[in-house]
Amino acid sequence: MTMMDNLVREWAAAIHGVCFVPMSRAERADLVRRLAGELAGALRTEPFDPAAGYRVGAALVAADYAAPEVLARTITLLYRHRED
Repeated sequence: MTMMDNLVREWAAAIHGVCFVPMSRAERADLVRRLAGELAGALRTEPFDPAAGYRVGAALVAADYAAPEVLARTITLLYRHRED
């Protein structure tokens, strides 16, 4: 399992059940994989694009993951994985 696979699995599990979103486990994993890829790309881009964080947050809200706890769990998880 790659570091990205691990992040996706943990992130999808962290936001599951915080609020009701009619999305399958696979759909949720696809969503967070896309968002994790966008964040990873932003971190590698010169110059750094801070708008990527906004786009990821907007995508979570658009997918109905709008509860404050989703943001808290996302930030906590990304902080723990910051050196991966």
